[in-house]
Amino acid sequence: MRKSILLFLTFIFAFSQKTPYEAVYKHLYYLQTDNFKPDSAAKSLFKPSNITQKELEKRAIQLKNIYDGLGFYINMDEIPNDPNYRDSISKNHIYYINKTLLPQIYLKKYGDKWLYSRTTVQQIPKIYKKVYPFGIHKIVDYFSLHRNFSKFLGLYIWQWIGLLLLIICSAILFFINKFWARKFIRLVIKLSRKRITYFPVPAIVKLANAISYLLVIIFVKLAFRALLLPISINRVVISGLEIASWILIILIIQRIVGLIMAMLEQAAQKTQTKLDDQILPMLKSISFWGIWILGFLFVLQNLGYNIYTLLAGLSIGGIAVALAAQDTLKNFFGSIMIFLDRPFTVGDWIITNSIEGIVESVGLRATRIRTFANSLIYLPNALLMEQPIDNMGLRQFRRYKTFIGVEYSTTREQINNFINKLRDFIKNHPNIITEKSAVYFYSFGDSALNILFVVFIDAKDWNSEMEIREGINLFIMKTAEELGINFAFPSQSIYIEKLPNNDKNYLKGK
Repeated sequence: MRKSILLFLTFIFAFSQKTPYEAVYKHLYYLQTDNFKPDSAAKSLFKPSNITQKELEKRAIQLKNIYDGLGFYINMDEIPNDPNYRDSISKNHIYYINKTLLPQIYLKKYGDKWLYSRTTVQQIPKIYKKVYPFGIHKIVDYFSLHRNFSKFLGLYIWQWIGLLLLIICSAILFFINKFWARKFIRLVIKLSRKRITYFPVPAIVKLANAISYLLVIIFVKLAFRALLLPISINRVVISGLEIASWILIILIIQRIVGLIMAMLEQAAQKTQTKLDDQILPMLKSISFWGIWILGFLFVLQNLGYNIYTLLAGLSIGGIAVALAAQDTLKNFFGSIMIFLDRPFTVGDWIITNSIEGIVESVGLRATRIRTFANSLIYLPNALLMEQPIDNMGLRQFRRYKTFIGVEYSTTREQINNFINKLRDFIKNHPNIITEKSAVYFYSFGDSALNILFVVFIDAKDWNSEMEIREGINLFIMKTAEELGINFAFPSQSIYIEKLPNNDKNYLKGK
């Protein structure tokens, strides 16, 4: 008996509305499925003179649907149970349910009672239509008042039908959006460049897919609210969709940048300078990571986290991170120095620390070099900037120096004619710099008469140089054949003045 009296007194006290807690509790308690009494719930709302009791009850239901539609869970433990509670900023008897999410919804003390304020009651229809736009609020109004439907696995039959229709409509909407998004992107590209001949199809498809997914998620967020699912489900699903939508927005921005980069890469292939070939990969990496890092911080801020506190915490631990990632930072600054000093560009033939090859790309961490054995070497930028770099690609002219060794039996006249023909060849060759080239009878070697042959070749790349060198060598061989000159090779001649005992059989071993 004592326990029953205590529960009754607690029940009466809970609904006396002397505190913000009691007013909110009463409003939510009488709108539960098993205790649906809108007239009792409406007593937690201030009643303006121009609103009927029926309309006030409707707005009490709409207010709860606003909470459910936003997936906003009211934690009763956080609501003050103090009759004289004052807002910390305004110092008035006002309590905001959530000042960030719903700044127009708050409770106010009227006499000795706490009620949802006059402003809140007047703003409920406007907020309600924002939460349930495009006429969805009419569907919600109908199913909010009619609750005599059959249930299956804890949900009404109409809710299961709504979920099925939502899945089907979302799939149809995705493919329609995907088709028109591609058309729209191509049209924008055509209008931005009058004579465009290149469409980066993979980048267009990725961007169109991301836009389609975003539109579908926006549609699902709006339509899902009309199903009036329990707040526990709504909270998880709506929060997940909200996060997914922000991630897709970041992805769309990143793919727009990727589309622009793809078009710039195509344009860079048509230019003669190699600077853009070196800048674009670096800009691509910086933009990719920059967009995702800033986007991640933006998402955290919209989820209610204080990013300034987070950044302050990161700055405190920044020293430890910097020490742990000092090699990464060195490589990053090494890439900046490569960009500023330009010791080489993409496509240059370089030699450094016994590594020789063609520069394929310069990244934020490492430079990629394709060796002449067709292997790929990733050289850290910090290490690369600490070593001497012999840039063969920056040579004004490419020197070809060799010694042509001919036999000692070659006459003076043959050597003279041979040298003159080589000099004439140098003068008439279009890719040889005559002023810097030379052909001379250089020295008497151990096994050959050495002719110095030095020429400077005007070639744009390694392949062109090899073709010109090949033509020079073939001409040297042809001229030697015409003059009857033989090339010498390392050999020794032994001259015997006298055989032992003057016996010829000595050589036969007798």
